[in-house]
Amino acid sequence: MSKIVVVSASPSHRQDVQAWLKANHSVMALATARQLEVEMAAGKPDLVLMDVTLPTKNGFEACREIRTNERFRHTPVILCLEFDRGSDKFWAQQQGASGILVKPLKKEDLLLIIKHNLPP
Repeated sequence: MSKIVVVSASPSHRQDVQAWLKANHSVMALATARQLEVEMAAGKPDLVLMDVTLPTKNGFEACREIRTNERFRHTPVILCLEFDRGSDKFWAQQQGASGILVKPLKKEDLLLIIKHNLPP
């Protein structure tokens, strides 16, 4: 079972994603990028699904830090954007995002991008 870490400041977003994924994946839901740092130090997730809008450190910064860490640089990071703006999508790609979703998330889109980014 794949380990997916979901990082979102929104409790309802975390609950929705957990409900959609829990049948086929082990899901840990966190509220901040700092919590993600602690969790990644304890063990390597198979995929990170992270909002861009987070308290203290945003998802762009956290993605960039993951990409510069040798241990995690190949871990897929899917960034969730608040708005469907070309500049945000470009910036997400520049930070090394493996995929991009725009809120509100659709279950089908989420499942497809996760399937595409996890090894068989």
